Amino acid sequence: MERNFTDGYTEWQSNPEIVAVNKLPQHATLMPYEDFEEAKKADRYASSKCKLLNGKWKFKLYKNYAYRPTDFADPNYDTHNWDTVTVPCSWQMQGYDQPQYCNVRYPWEGSEDITPPNAPVKHNPVGCYIKKIKINEATLSKRVVLCFEGVESAFYLYINGERIGYSESTFNRAEFDISRYLKEGSNVIGVEVYRWCTGSWLECQDMWRLGGIFRDVYIYTTEREYIRDFEIHAEPDSQLHDGYINVTVKTNGAYEGLSLDMSVIDENGDMVALDSQYANEDHITPMKAIVTNIKPWNAEEPHLYTVILTLKNNSLPIEYISQKIGFRAVEIKDGIIKINGRRVVFKGTNRHEFDCHTGRYITEEVMRTDIELMKKNNINAVRTSHYPNTPRWYELCDEYGLYVIDENNMETHGTGWSTIIGCPQLPGSRPEWEKACMERIKALYQRDKNYSCVVCWSLGNESLGGETPKKMYKWLKENDKSRFVHFECDRAPDEASLSDVQSKMYAKPWECEEYALTGRDGRPYILCEYTHAMGNSCGSTDEYTRLWDKYPCLQGGFVWDWVDQSILTTDENGKEYLAYGGDFGENPHDGHFCGNGLLFGDRTVTPKLCEIKKLYQNVDFNAIDAERGIIEIKNKFLFTNLNHYDLYWSQSSDKGIFADGIVHIDLEPFEKTTVNLELTKASSTEYYLNLELREKNDTPYCKAGHIVAEEQFVINEFVSTYD
Repeated sequence: MERNFTDGYTEWQSNPEIVAVNKLPQHATLMPYEDFEEAKKADRYASSKCKLLNGKWKFKLYKNYAYRPTDFADPNYDTHNWDTVTVPCSWQMQGYDQPQYCNVRYPWEGSEDITPPNAPVKHNPVGCYIKKIKINEATLSKRVVLCFEGVESAFYLYINGERIGYSESTFNRAEFDISRYLKEGSNVIGVEVYRWCTGSWLECQDMWRLGGIFRDVYIYTTEREYIRDFEIHAEPDSQLHDGYINVTVKTNGAYEGLSLDMSVIDENGDMVALDSQYANEDHITPMKAIVTNIKPWNAEEPHLYTVILTLKNNSLPIEYISQKIGFRAVEIKDGIIKINGRRVVFKGTNRHEFDCHTGRYITEEVMRTDIELMKKNNINAVRTSHYPNTPRWYELCDEYGLYVIDENNMETHGTGWSTIIGCPQLPGSRPEWEKACMERIKALYQRDKNYSCVVCWSLGNESLGGETPKKMYKWLKENDKSRFVHFECDRAPDEASLSDVQSKMYAKPWECEEYALTGRDGRPYILCEYTHAMGNSCGSTDEYTRLWDKYPCLQGGFVWDWVDQSILTTDENGKEYLAYGGDFGENPHDGHFCGNGLLFGDRTVTPKLCEIKKLYQNVDFNAIDAERGIIEIKNKFLFTNLNHYDLYWSQSSDKGIFADGIVHIDLEPFEKTTVNLELTKASSTEYYLNLELREKNDTPYCKAGHIVAEEQFVINEFVSTYD
C-alpha cells in the first residue's frame, strides 16, 4: 500500500508526486497456474486462476469532475438507463467525446491555459464504468488481484462502493489486491477514468489523444503464500553451445516450509534442466541451471524454452509460474552492438499502438498481422514508440523473432513548444517531477525484464536532458547489465551521459557518414527515427542502408512509422473513409501529421513498404557477367545459412519468361560466393535476368515460396535515341 488518498482531487489535478494510491508494487508479467501442464502452455489468460473481465460494461460520460456522481459505484445505485460499452476500447471510438490529434502541443492549449502540474478542470471528461461479477465462497479464501493493463490517463477504483485505489500513467500496469473488499455473490467494480491528469504533462506523444480502459482487465487468484516476482537471465556461452539460467524468485507469506522447483522445458516438450531450493528467510531465493547444446534466440531463429517455477508448502505444490525465454546475449563491445557475439543492424520501424476501429486497443489478431507483415518485409526490429506496449506484443515478438527497443512512457516536447507563459521544460531537473519519472522507468523495467526480445531500454522520447533523466539512466544501468540504454536527446548538453548509443532523428546521410569517419564519441549510432513515411515518401532510403554496410558503427534505424493513425469514419451518406487529424492552429506539426505509416490506417500495404523490404533484404546480388549468369552473392544474415532457401532465376522479356530454373546455395553468414548459372546469349534485344531467394518451407509468418530477397539485371538495355 503506497499512501492514503489526499482528497480525491489533488491526486489527478495538481500534485505530480501522487502517482498511485494502494496500488501493488510493479513486477514481472506473470500468471499463477493450477498445475504443471497448464503452466507448460504459458497461456496467461487460459489459466484456471484467471478471469478476464473484457466485454460489456455499463458506462456514463460526464463533462468534468464536478458533474460525476460520487456514489455511482454503490451496489444500490441505479444504472439501468446507462449505456453499454465494450472494454477494452477507447471511449471516443464508441461515440463519446471527441478524439483529438496533437503532435507538439498539449490538447488543452488555447482553451485552458494552465501550467504544469495542473490538469484541465473545465473540459476534462470523466468516464464512469460499472461491471458486476460473482464471487463464490472458494474464491473468498484466496488472495484476489484485479489488474488493468492500460487506462488513459488516470483512474480511481471502487469495489462495492468503496474507493480503494488510484493510478495514473496511461501505458503502465495497475494492480490492486481487492481480497478484503469482496463478498460472496454479486460484487460491483466501479472505475472512474479521467481523460487528463497531472501525469498527462509527461504524455505528449505524437498521437491521437483518447480516453478510457483500452487494454485487458482481469482478476487472478493466489494462495496466501505466492510468488510475487521473478527475474530471469538466460545467456549462452561465447561458443553458443551451453546456456546459463539464473533466476531470482521473490515470495510472499510465511517462508517456513516453502520451497521452489525450477524446470526448463525445450521446444519439443522435454525437460532439459532442473533446480530445487528452500525459500530464503528474506523471501528472495536464487536459482540456476545449465542447459547443454542450446538453440540460441535471435530474430532470425527465435528458439524459446519454457521455465516453470513451482512453489511448494511443506512439499505440496501450491502455485506454478512460467515464462518462455531465449538464450541471447546483448553487449556493446569496441563501440559495436552485438547480439550473441555478432554485429547487428537494426532494420527497424517505429510502431504506435493504434487501430482505425478501436483506437488504442490492439487485438492479438492485429498484432500478429503486424508482426507477420514486418517479418515478410525484412524488418527485424521495432521501437515501441513512445510507451510500453501491451504485454502480449512482447510475447509475440519473442515467438516470431523481433528485436525491441522498449520505450518508457515519457514525452514532453510540448512543454518546449508551448505558447503558455510560464510553462517549463519537463522533466529537466525539477524535483517535483522526479518521483513520477522514476516510477515510470521502474514500471517499464519490472514488467518487461524477462522478455528476450527486449534488447534495449529507452528512457522516453523528445524530453531533453536534466538531472531526472540522468537518474533514470543510472537506475537502469545499476539494475540491468544485460541490455543497453537509449535516449534521443541530441539537443541536451549532457546527452552523452544519458544514452549508451548516439541516437539521432532524421540525420542526413552525410551527417551519419561524418560521425562514422570522425568517431566522434565512440558510441554506436542509431537513427531512432528516419525516412519519414508520409505520403509518397521513403525515396533515397538506400543512401542510409548503404552506409550501414560500409561503417560498422552505423547500426541501422527505425522508419517513422508503421501504420497511419487514421480513424475509420462514416459520412452522411453512409460511406466509410479514413479520417486524419484536424488542423489545430498554425503549427505545421499538428493537423494531418498522423498519416505517416508504411501501412494505411486499415493496414493495407503501401508501395513504401515494398521499398523498405528491398532495402532491408539480407542478401546482396552483384553481376559479374549478367548475360552469362555469373553472379556474386553476399549473405548478410547474422545466423542463417542460405541453404534455407531456393535461388530461383528466370530470363524474361516484354513477352514474359522464356527460361528459368532453381539452384541451391550453401553460404554461411557474412560470406560471399560466386554462382555460374551457365546461361547463353538469349537475345540481341533488351531482356532481364531475375533472381529471387525463396523460402523452401512454410514458416510461422509466411508460406513456402515467399521471396526474401530479389534482384533484376538488364541485358542489352535499350537506349533511347530521342532527347
